[in-house]
Amino acid sequence: MSGLSRELSHLSSHGESRNTPLGFNKQEGSTFHENVDFFSMLPRVAEVVGSLDDNLEIAGLKLKLNWVSPEMISSTVNSFYRTEMVKLVDDLETEIVAVLGDRWIEQRSQSGGTFAVHSLLCLWRATKEPLFADLSKAHQNVVKWACFCHDLKKLGTPTIFGRDHTHPFKSAVALIELFQQREVILGHAEQWDQVKRLLSESIEPLPAYVREDFKHGKPVCTVMHSHQNLDAIFDLLWSDLAPRGSFVDLVLRIVMFHQSVEGNGLSKPMKMLSQAD
Repeated sequence: MSGLSRELSHLSSHGESRNTPLGFNKQEGSTFHENVDFFSMLPRVAEVVGSLDDNLEIAGLKLKLNWVSPEMISSTVNSFYRTEMVKLVDDLETEIVAVLGDRWIEQRSQSGGTFAVHSLLCLWRATKEPLFADLSKAHQNVVKWACFCHDLKKLGTPTIFGRDHTHPFKSAVALIELFQQREVILGHAEQWDQVKRLLSESIEPLPAYVREDFKHGKPVCTVMHSHQNLDAIFDLLWSDLAPRGSFVDLVLRIVMFHQSVEGNGLSKPMKMLSQAD
């Protein structure tokens, strides 16, 4: 089972998540908020995601899409990925920037726009998972936000070469700031600053066997995200800020740990979540 399928399976079957209100803070008891419904805020993105099937089938992708690296797929599909899909993402930029702000512009600037394409395709692929249809509308919204925002702070060329091993927690920080800006998160500024600081400080050196791969003299990521602060982070989140099973909690957890669970077998997690974690 892919990492995405594991997340969807958990949301569709886990009692805690299904029974816990998805209100964005303890003062709001509503289970769904139209003003942060992903497709309502990004209607053109919704339209594009709904119309991708035919184009991707022509390109040979369909549901066999390899998201991990365009270099690992055929030259024909690679060309489609890098030209037609990047052009499509650029056509959506005005709408996306109105919601995500400069975070999207920064992501689009990395690796020739392929990270931005990857985010759109992850959103598309998630909506095609059979388990997705079994989710409540609110939980579907969680998955949409997490898929589209999971790489908000991922760095690539020309900033660094090779993989950015710290981007899951950096993207979680960016998402918290976005939710604060859009008033999805209200109040508790000092506690949220603590969470962001703990996430930002959750780094450790890359293993030696990985560092040895980088001898080409170009700027590379030499650290990876760490799980050392998880107790403190979730003590803060679950006590006062984002109750366990709430919208903010679920989106943050998927973004934080999308590089910490087994995926499609093509890219081993750099920092696997242990049972203790």
